[in-house]
Amino acid sequence: MRKIDFEAHYYTTETLSALERIGLWDPKTQIIQQGKDCPLSLGAVARIYRGLFDFDDFRLSEMDRFGVTTQILSASPGVEIIPVAESIELARESNNKVAEVIKRHPGRFRGFAVLPVRDVQGAKDELSRCMNELGFVGVLTSANYRDCYPDEDRFAPIFDHLAKLEGCFYLHPNGASFDRLCGYGNQLGLAALGFTIETQITVARLIYNGTFDRNPKLKMILGHCGEAFAVLLDRMDARGNLPPKSPAIKSEHSPSYYFKNNIWVTTSGNFSADAFNAAKNRFGIDHMLFGSDFPYEITEETMTFLDNRPLTVEERECLFYKNAEKFFGIL
Repeated sequence: MRKIDFEAHYYTTETLSALERIGLWDPKTQIIQQGKDCPLSLGAVARIYRGLFDFDDFRLSEMDRFGVTTQILSASPGVEIIPVAESIELARESNNKVAEVIKRHPGRFRGFAVLPVRDVQGAKDELSRCMNELGFVGVLTSANYRDCYPDEDRFAPIFDHLAKLEGCFYLHPNGASFDRLCGYGNQLGLAALGFTIETQITVARLIYNGTFDRNPKLKMILGHCGEAFAVLLDRMDARGNLPPKSPAIKSEHSPSYYFKNNIWVTTSGNFSADAFNAAKNRFGIDHMLFGSDFPYEITEETMTFLDNRPLTVEERECLFYKNAEKFFGIL
């Protein structure tokens, strides 16, 4: 059975060098700051560090070992928080590197673009190049850009342009950006909890600010079985209908509408049967996609967890590749 992996990350040495120049990467300790008070040691686990930079031997061997047909490569956080003067060329270099990997291994890789979002016109130009010339499938962007957020009005033209190009975007968490998620290190600010909170807020604001009403065919992807929205949507729908309605809200439907029409979720980095079942029951298997979160998660653990889900053959085909073909045109 084919398996198309929607969440597979990388770094480039150029990105880390740029982060070092602004004090967010320490090559001696191999610690990167993903958000405020969120030090992450990339070098603590050799598998992770190697996987982030290896586009060939280790990555392909892991894919082959677990039957992963195709990875959609996406940049780990970095380019979007780099000062604008440097980010345009950095994004271009990063996307070119992915394009070279795709060309070197036909059929094994696809690409999510990384964009210099702080220069909106530059981001739109790079997006056009990636979609039209490099054949990328869309964009991976972060739930925060450290000091600003993708739901801000100034970034709306990027999402509108993506919709015109018929691309999708993967909204990936980033480390804590506000003080209430700080003070307790990674246990609060990163994957244990902060990732979900940051992403939930950005998703809600993208819904309420009318992003999907302006672009009704725009597709968004969320990781971690949907960042807990499966158990939140009913309450959001019900309480969101209580008066008075804020004049800032431009969405015409309840939040659940957009999860039915615009939003898909992946299995990445959440090995909870309860979370998987909740996502499947709330969103339906046709709105779920396979994501491994390579190399941050152990591929064997990912595949063992999914192998143990009580799914029919048809449901497994939808999860691993048919939804990718049907809704995203990824063959």
